[in-house]
Amino acid sequence: MNGKATTKIDLKIDDSANQTIRIFAKGENLKLFDTHLDPQFYDSELIVPDVVSLFVKCANLGMFCGSNFNPIQSQASLLMSNFNALLCEETWEVKCEGIDQGGFRVLMNLLVARNMDSLKITALRDNSHGIAAQISKLPSYPSTYAYLPFKIQHEMPLKNTGIRSVQISFLQEPSDEILENIYDALRLWSDLLTLGGFAPKNVHPTHSGTFPDLAFLYSSVIIEQLFLEAFICDEMAFNSIINWAIRFHEFFPVESIVIN
Repeated sequence: MNGKATTKIDLKIDDSANQTIRIFAKGENLKLFDTHLDPQFYDSELIVPDVVSLFVKCANLGMFCGSNFNPIQSQASLLMSNFNALLCEETWEVKCEGIDQGGFRVLMNLLVARNMDSLKITALRDNSHGIAAQISKLPSYPSTYAYLPFKIQHEMPLKNTGIRSVQISFLQEPSDEILENIYDALRLWSDLLTLGGFAPKNVHPTHSGTFPDLAFLYSSVIIEQLFLEAFICDEMAFNSIINWAIRFHEFFPVESIVIN
């Protein structure tokens, strides 16, 4: 959670779940991305993941599928990235398949929260497939997939301070390898929240975030993820970990998710 700055945003994406987008960002904080660190920042606590790569990784876990797209078929590919250290500019191209429009709000927030000077996200169209309608304003964050194969219990908070938690119960005890896959997904999801990806309404992404603890084995079949102190994130952020769990359920059955 950093100080608020004004980012000039140009957003021209298609109203489609399948599209290739070009992302252009300009700003000094690009030097803090872990993919191309400036030597003076090697030991800095300000280092963050390349948030476009983070978006792609989370998309490939089905987190941004929304209600209409099966998370198993929701994915993204990083086609290219080009960083100009002298000009503090970077361009990425990402192919998106089965990505809910609200997912692009998460992507936009992640970059705005890094205090970019300017940001441009543009759909690259293949005219042989026609041109979909452009949207000038992104919808809310992705909802959960329409088909829920396990139980969900979601307790709404009275305020955005205090401990929040997610407990994921499985039908059988996970192996060490399965545990690592689950921990990796929870870490990536927590990064989305910590880095401002799910800013609540009327909260600037630089003022959004939380303080995740390390996920742990609560019992032999339950994994818990805690968020300590503040949780300044939209409640729809939990939809992304539910969507991941729906995808994961196909390989390792989930019994329930409890959000407190």
